[in-house]
This record gives sequence, structure tokens and C-alpha cells, in this order.
Amino acid sequence: MEKSTVTSLTQETSATTINASTDSTALTAESEELPSLRQTLLNYVGMYGLTETLINRLSDDELDYAKKVSFHFVNQDISGTARMITKLYGEKPIPEDSYSTDYSTLTIDDLKNYLPQIRLSLIYVYDLNSDVVNNLSDQTLVDLINQVKVDYANQNYPSDVRGDYGLASMADKIKANDYTSINQSAESVSSDTTNTESTLQTTTSSSKKATTSSSTEHKKGIFPSTGEKKSVLFTIIGIILLSLVSIFIIKNKKK
Repeated sequence: MEKSTVTSLTQETSATTINASTDSTALTAESEELPSLRQTLLNYVGMYGLTETLINRLSDDELDYAKKVSFHFVNQDISGTARMITKLYGEKPIPEDSYSTDYSTLTIDDLKNYLPQIRLSLIYVYDLNSDVVNNLSDQTLVDLINQVKVDYANQNYPSDVRGDYGLASMADKIKANDYTSINQSAESVSSDTTNTESTLQTTTSSSKKATTSSSTEHKKGIFPSTGEKKSVLFTIIGIILLSLVSIFIIKNKKK
């Protein structure tokens, strides 16, 4: 009875081992059948500036590095890798400072310490208009980083959201012109102040005119016109002359 049980267990174990070996062989075969990164990239020749010559010129390590950099910028599909290969190794390689920072190791708050690199990343990796990016002041970028952080907080994300996600959100906001800045607020305040000063000046000017007009009208109440002034003067002179004539006549009568 014991021998039969042992024999049965041995047979089951042997069968299990054979099945496991067969499954392992099948997985290995499937892995070998998966196309390599190089083979996959060849399907994208003609897109994103990618050429077969460029792909074949690069080593496996260089291709893997481009894929890694693409992942750092939250572009984790093969098209992102294809774009990055062209940017890194094409005819006009982008500046190293635009992609060498691993933003995935930073928090959103940490981005405030990498503003020069962020400008380059926005221009060369995210393809934003250089004039638009360069016209953003450092304070505007900091303000934008804070805004992105608030957006993530409102969506119940952890407080230590990775910097690469924050940078991608910044790029999206700049593309959509969906952001506010302290500079813009300052301009608004300055504009309001200017308008207020202008209003005060207008009010003061109007007040002065009203005062002058009132004073003039008051004076006109006494001597409304030059003609009236002359008429009063002639009347006084006439009275004086009549008085003199009367005095002269009286004196002659006495004589």
C-alpha cells in the first residue's frame, strides 16, 4: 500500500515537473518572439523625423536612454520614445540641460529650484513657443507651479506629487493659456490705480472748473457785463456834473 502511494506521488511530481518545464519553455519562446525596441521603432520611420539610418546608427543603450528620458517627461508610449530619439540624436540635438534633469525624482515644490532647466524643457521637449516661454517671468513660473499644486490637491492627489507630472501640467496650461500670474495681477492693480488717478484728476479738474464758474457767476451778479459797468460810471459822472452846474448857478444868482 505504501509502495503504491509513493509510486503515485512520484508520478504526479514527475508530471508536474514536466508541465512546469513545458510552461517555462513556452514563456521563453514568447519572450523571444517579442520585437525589440529597435524593431518596434522601425515601424515609426518617417514619423517625428525618425529615419532607419538614425535607428541603426544608435546602440541599444542609446535607444534605451532615449526611452528612459521620454518616461521622465510622462510620455511612456513608443511615439514618445521615437520623438525623443530624434530630439537627442537627430540632425539638431536639443540642449542637454533641457532633458538631463530627472523631474520624476522631484516634487512639484522642488520645481521652483529648476526654473532655467524648466524653461528649456518647455521649449525643446514640449515644443512650446520660445517667445511665450521666455516672456514668462520667474515669478510667473513660480505662480504657475503653485497653481498646478493646488489643482492636484483639489483632485485629492498626495501632497508629494512627482515633479514630472507637475511639469507636464505646466506645459498643458501654457499651451492653453490657462494660468494666472502675479505679474498679471500687478498689471491689473496698476491699471486700476491709473484709472483711479485719472478719475481723481478729472474730478478735481471738474471741481476747479465749477468753482471758477461759480465765482464768475457771482461776479456777474454785481457787474454782469462791461456795458453795465460803463453805464454806472456815466451815471455817477452825470450826477457830479449836475451838482457842479447847480452850484455855479446858485453862486451867480447871489451876485
